[in-house]
Amino acid sequence: MIYRFVILSTIVIISSCSSVAEAEREVVTDQVQQPLTGNLVSSPDDECPAGSPQVTGENTCPPETFHHIERYKCCVRCQKSEIGIGYEVSNCTEIICCSNSSLDSPRRYPLYLSNADLAVLPENVFRGLSALEYLDLSNNKIADLPGNVFNGLSELYKLNLTNNKILVLPDNVFNGLSALKYLDLSNNKIAVLPDYVFSGLFKLEFLDLSNNKISVLPGKVFYRLSELDFRDRSNNKIAVLPDYDISERFKLEFLDLSNNKIDVLPDYMFWGLPNLQRLVLSNNTISVLPGKVFYRLSELDFLDLSNNKIDVLPDYVFWGLPNLQRLVLSNNTISVLHRKVFYGKLEFLDLSNNKIAVLPDNVFSELFKLEFLDLSNNKIAVLPGYVFSGLPKLHRLVLCNNTISVLHRKVFYGKLEFLDLSNNKIAVLPDYVFSGLFKLEFLDLSNNKRAVIHGYVFSGLPKLHRLVLSNNTISVLHRKVFYGVSELDFLDLSNNKIAVLPDYVFSGLFKLKFLDLSNNKIAVLPDYVFLGLPKLHRFVLSNNKIAVLPDYVFSGPFKLKFLDLSNNKIAVLPDNVFSGLFKLEFLDLSNNNIAGLPDNVFNALSALKYLYLSNNKIAVLPAYVFLGLPKLHRFVLSNNKIAVLPDNVFNGLSALKYLYLSNNKILVLSENVFNGVSKLYTLVHSKNKIADLPGNDFNELSKLYILDLSNNKIAVLPDNVFSGLFKLEFLDLSNNNIAVLPDNVFNGLSELDRLKLSNNKIADLPGNVFFRLSKLHRLDLSNNNIAVLPDYVFSGLFKLEFLDLSNNKIVVLPDSGFWGLFKLHRLVLSNNTISVLHRKVFYGVSELDFLDLSNNKISVLPDYVFSGLFKLKFLDLSNNKRAVLPDYVFLGLPKLHRLVLSNNTISVLHRKVFYGVSELEFLDLSNNKLVLFNNTISVLHRKVFYGVSELDFLDLSNNKIAVLPAYVFSGLPKLHRLVLFNNTISVLPAIVFYNLSNLDFLDRSNNNIAVLPNIVFNELSNLAFLDLSNNKRAFLPDYVFLGLPKLHRLVLFNNTISVLHRKAVYGVSELDFLDLSNNKIAVLPDDVFSELFKLEFLDLSNNNIAVLPNIVFNELSNLAFLDLSNNNIAVLPSIVFNELSNLVFLDLSNNNIAA
Repeated sequence: MIYRFVILSTIVIISSCSSVAEAEREVVTDQVQQPLTGNLVSSPDDECPAGSPQVTGENTCPPETFHHIERYKCCVRCQKSEIGIGYEVSNCTEIICCSNSSLDSPRRYPLYLSNADLAVLPENVFRGLSALEYLDLSNNKIADLPGNVFNGLSELYKLNLTNNKILVLPDNVFNGLSALKYLDLSNNKIAVLPDYVFSGLFKLEFLDLSNNKISVLPGKVFYRLSELDFRDRSNNKIAVLPDYDISERFKLEFLDLSNNKIDVLPDYMFWGLPNLQRLVLSNNTISVLPGKVFYRLSELDFLDLSNNKIDVLPDYVFWGLPNLQRLVLSNNTISVLHRKVFYGKLEFLDLSNNKIAVLPDNVFSELFKLEFLDLSNNKIAVLPGYVFSGLPKLHRLVLCNNTISVLHRKVFYGKLEFLDLSNNKIAVLPDYVFSGLFKLEFLDLSNNKRAVIHGYVFSGLPKLHRLVLSNNTISVLHRKVFYGVSELDFLDLSNNKIAVLPDYVFSGLFKLKFLDLSNNKIAVLPDYVFLGLPKLHRFVLSNNKIAVLPDYVFSGPFKLKFLDLSNNKIAVLPDNVFSGLFKLEFLDLSNNNIAGLPDNVFNALSALKYLYLSNNKIAVLPAYVFLGLPKLHRFVLSNNKIAVLPDNVFNGLSALKYLYLSNNKILVLSENVFNGVSKLYTLVHSKNKIADLPGNDFNELSKLYILDLSNNKIAVLPDNVFSGLFKLEFLDLSNNNIAVLPDNVFNGLSELDRLKLSNNKIADLPGNVFFRLSKLHRLDLSNNNIAVLPDYVFSGLFKLEFLDLSNNKIVVLPDSGFWGLFKLHRLVLSNNTISVLHRKVFYGVSELDFLDLSNNKISVLPDYVFSGLFKLKFLDLSNNKRAVLPDYVFLGLPKLHRLVLSNNTISVLHRKVFYGVSELEFLDLSNNKLVLFNNTISVLHRKVFYGVSELDFLDLSNNKIAVLPAYVFSGLPKLHRLVLFNNTISVLPAIVFYNLSNLDFLDRSNNNIAVLPNIVFNELSNLAFLDLSNNKRAFLPDYVFLGLPKLHRLVLFNNTISVLHRKAVYGVSELDFLDLSNNKIAVLPDDVFSELFKLEFLDLSNNNIAVLPNIVFNELSNLAFLDLSNNNIAVLPSIVFNELSNLVFLDLSNNNIAA
C-alpha cells in the first residue's frame, strides 16, 4: 500500500481552548528537553470546533525554553479538528510540541516539521510524544541521526525523512518503532545500510530508499520485514545483490531496483516473493538473465528490464510468470529471439531499441492476449509470412526504424488498429498486403523508399482514418490509389516527387479533412482535382512548382479553412481563383512571383483572418483590393516592391490588428493611408525609404500599441507627430537620420513602455524631451552623436529600468545626470570617451544591478564612486586606462557577482582592493600589467583575494606575473575556473593551489614553468581540465598527477619533455584526452598508458619516438583518435594496435616506416 498525505501546517492537539496557556507551560517544561533549530511555516486560521471557546491573541514563549536570550512571540489559534483543538506555534525559531495531558487515553496527532531548515536532531527530542502517529521531517538539512532520536514514539506509523542529507543510519536508530508502517528515506546521501537496521520494524509495509548512494546490500539488512509490500531502492549505486536479500518477504508486492549498477541477478533472488506484482529493474547493467531467475513469481503482472545490456533471452525465462501482462525489454542489445521465450497472458510487449535482426516464425505464437507490440528501432530486414498470425487480439504494432524492405502479402492479421512502418526501406507494397485489416485506423509508411503506389493497395482498409506517406520517392499517383478508404480524414503525401495529380485522384474521400502535398514537384493543378473533397479543412500545397492556378480550382472543398500556397512560382492570381471559399480563414501566398493583385481577387473571402503576401513582386496595390475582407486580423505585405500606398487602400479592413509593410520601397505616407483601420494594434513599417512624416499620419490609430519605423530615412520628426497614439507602448525609430528631437515630439505617449532611438545622428537632448514618458521602461539611445547629457534630462522617467547610451561621444557624466531613475536596473555607457567619474554620478540609482563602463578613457576611480549601488551585480570597467585600483574602491557593492577589469594598465593590486565584495563570483583581470606577485612584495599581497570566498572564476591571463606565492588562492574555496596563461611564471610553490578542491579548470599554458613539484596538484581533487602547454617542461615527475582523480583533459604540447616515466600519468584513470605533441619524447615505456582505460584521444605527433613497444596501447580499448605523425618510427610491431577496437583515426604520416 502506498500512503499519500497533504501536509498543511504544524498541528498539535490539546483538549480544549480554555487550557491552551496551561498546556503550553506544561509542555514546554515537561516535554521539550532540547529544542530544535529551524523555522515553522504557519497555516491559515480556521474556526474552532462547535462548542469550544475561541482563543485569540499572543502568548510569550518562556525564555527558559530556548538557548537564546530573546523572548519569542508565539501565536495561539483554534483550528478545525474532529478530535480537539489544533495548537500552532509560528514566528519562533524553536519547536514546541504539545500533547494531551488531561485525558487518560492520549489522542493521536501528526507533527509536521518539513521545510524548517533543521540541521540537527538532539537525542530524545521527541520524548513524551507517545501518541504521535505521523512525523514529517522532510526537506531539511539533517545529516546525522542520533541512535535514540526516536525513543518513545511507540505509536508512530509514518516517518518521512526524505530530502535531507543523512549519511549514516545507526544500528539501533529505529528501535522501539514497533508500529511503524511507512518509512521514507529517499533523496539522502546514505551509502551503507547496517545489517538488521530495520529488524525491529515488524509492521513495516512501505520502505523507500531511492536516490541515495547505496552500493552494497548486506544479506540481513531487511531481516524480519515480513509485512513489507512496497520497496523502492531505485537511483542508487547498487552493483551486487545478495542471493537471499529479499527472500521470505511474502507480502512484498512492489520492488523497484531501477537506476543502479546491478550487472548480475542471483539465480534465486526473487524466489521468496510469491506475492510480488510489480518488479522494476530498468537502467542497470544486467547482461545475462539466469534461466530460473523469475521462477515462482506467480503473481507478477509487470516486469521492466529496459535500459540494460541484455543480449540473449533464454528459452522459457518468462514461462514461470503465468499472470505477467506487461513486459518491457526496450533499450537492450538483444539480437536473437528464440521461439519459446514468450508465454502466458502478456498484453503489452516492448522490444524497441534492440538489435533484433530476425523474427522466428512462431516467436509470438503463445501470446493469444497480446494487444501492444513494439519492435521499433531494431535491425529487422524481413517479416516472415505468419510471424503475427498467433496474435488474434493485437491492436497496436510498431515496426518503425528498422530495415524492412519487403512485405509479404499475408504478414498482417487480426484486429490491428494501429500500424507504424515508418523509417524502413520498403520499396514495393504487394497487392492486398493490408487486406483483412478491417479495423485498421492508423497507417504510417513515411520515410521509406516507395516510388510507386498501385491502385487498390489500400482498398481493404474500410476504417482507415489516418494515412501517412510522407518522405518517400513517390512520383506517380494512380487514379484508384485511395479507392476503398472512404473514412480517411488525414492524408500526408508531403516530401515526395509527385509531379502530376490525376483527375479525380481524391474522389471518394468525402470525409477527408487534412491533405498535405507540400514539398513535391507539382507544376499544374487540374481543374477538378479537388472536386470530391467536401469536408476538407486544411490543405497544404507549399514548396511545389505551381505557376498557374486555374479558375475555380478550389471550388470543391467549400469548407476549407486553411490554404497554404507559399513557396511556389505563382505569378498571376485569376479573378475567381478563390471563389466559393466562404469559410477560408488562413491564406498563405508568400514566396511566390505575384506581381499584381486583381481588384476582385479576395472578394469571396469574407471569413479570412490571416493573409500572407510577403516575398512577392507586388509593386502596386489597387485602391479597393482588400475591401471584401471585413474579418482580416493579420496582414503581411513585407518584402515586396511597393512604392506607393494609395489613399484609403486599407479601407474596409475594420477588424485588422496587425499590419506588416517592412522591406518595401515606400517613400511617402499620405494623410489618409490608414483610414478604416482604427483597430490596428501593430504597424511595422521598417526598412522602407520614408524621409518625412506628415503631422497627422497616425491620427486614426488611437488603439495602436506597436509602431516600428526603423531603418528608414527619416530626418525630421514634426512636433506632436505621435499625438493621438494614447495607447502606444512600443516605438522604434532606430536606424534613421534623425539629428534633432523637438521638445514636444513625444507628447501624448503617456503609455509608452519602450523607445528605440539608436543608430541616428542625435547630438543634443532637450532638457525635457522625455519628461512626460512616466511609464517608460526601456530607452535605447546608443550609436548617436550625444556629447553632453543635460542636468535632469531623464527626470520624470520614474519607471525606467533599462538605459543604453553606448557608442556616443559622451566625455563627462554630470553629477545629476541620472537623478530620478529610481527603478533603473541596467545602465550601458560603453564605447564613449568618458575620462572622469564624479563621486555622486550614480547617486539615486540604488536599484541598479548592471553597469557597463567599458571602452572609455577612465583613468581614475574616486573613492566611494559606487557607494549606494547596493544591488549591483555586474560591473564592467574593461578597456579603460585604469592603472591603479584604490583600496576599498568596491566597498559599497555587497551584491556584486561579476567584475570585469580586463584590458587596462593595472600593475598593482592592493591588499584590500576587493574588500566588501563578498559575493563576487567572476573576476576578470586579464590583459593588464600585473606584476604584484614578485618576490619582493609577495608577503604583502598574499591575501589579495581574501574576502572574496564565493569567487567561481578568476582570469589573470596576459599579465606579467612571474611568481605565485604560496597560499595566494587559499581564500577561494569555491573557485572552479582559474586562467593563468600568457604570463611569465617560472616557479610553482608546492602548495600554491592549497584549498582549491572545487577547481575543475586550470590553464597555465604559455608560461616559463620548468619544474612541477610532486605534490603541486594534490589539492585539486575535482580538476577536469589542465593545460600546461607552451612551457619549458623537460620531464614529468612520477605521480605528479596522482591527486587528480577526475581529470578528463590534459594538454602538455609544446614543451621540451624528453622522457616519460612509467608513472608519469598514473592516477588519472578518468582521462579521456591527452596531448603530448610537439615535445622531444624518444622512448615510451611499455605500461606508461596502462591506467588510462577511458582515454579516447591521444596525440604523440612531432616527437622523436623511434620504437613502439608491443603492448604500449594494450589498455586503451576506448581510444578513438591516435596521432603518431612526424616521429622517427621505422617498424610497426604486428600486434601494437590489436587492442584498439574503437579506433577511428590513426595518423602515421612522416615517419620512417618501410613499405
